[in-house]
Amino acid sequence: MKQLLTLLLLLALADRVNAQKDTVEYKKWLVSGTLGLDVALQTGNLQSTSIGSDLSPVFKTKQLQISPQFQYAYSRVNKNVLQDDIFSKMSIDLFYRKKFYPNFSARYEATTLRAIKTRYSLGPGIAWRVAKTKKVDLVFLNSVFYHKTIFSLNRERSFDRFFYVLSTQGSYKAFEDKLILTHDIQYVPWFRKDRFDQILRCMATAALPLSEQFSVNINVDYSFETIVPPTRNKANLSTAFGIAYSF
Repeated sequence: MKQLLTLLLLLALADRVNAQKDTVEYKKWLVSGTLGLDVALQTGNLQSTSIGSDLSPVFKTKQLQISPQFQYAYSRVNKNVLQDDIFSKMSIDLFYRKKFYPNFSARYEATTLRAIKTRYSLGPGIAWRVAKTKKVDLVFLNSVFYHKTIFSLNRERSFDRFFYVLSTQGSYKAFEDKLILTHDIQYVPWFRKDRFDQILRCMATAALPLSEQFSVNINVDYSFETIVPPTRNKANLSTAFGIAYSF
């Protein structure tokens, strides 16, 4: 539960910043973002607890944009912990208002569900803003990452190397802004001796605004990777429903 305590501390800090103003301007920095929470409880013959949280602040100046994200997921059935997962990422964009601009990204993940003890990747890239309107914001990112994965099971399958990474992030508004769709997709292909391996991670959200600050969210997280422990599936899909607060 150490990850949960860390996340709660981050949420408290974000709430303290938000208490000053909806969009905070501090020494030419603009701060905004979202805070989401999903909770499901069941008692009786089946006792289960499921908690998911997401904190996604954005820090901007005229030339620099820093976008961290922190996610935590915990689930327990009876007294068995099935999921105790943390995912975080950081994206730093310089001259982000231009069509092409440099980027540095990093990701960290630890998941009991997929038997990944530690996974981190980081590296530079070039972003291409394909579209930017009031309704659509779409970016493609080509990067070179150093990637390392250590499995908690069958550790001999662990690997580390440099990869080419293709990513795309987008947001779309429809039905007079009553539906907001966002996605973050990362694809890592590589050839290894006589075989082809790959990692695909797709995170998407459909937000139904209730007001300027609150919305009902449907979050979908899909992953597929060819190198996994024998007791784990290559493909995983999760769907969660919750409330999000924009600050």
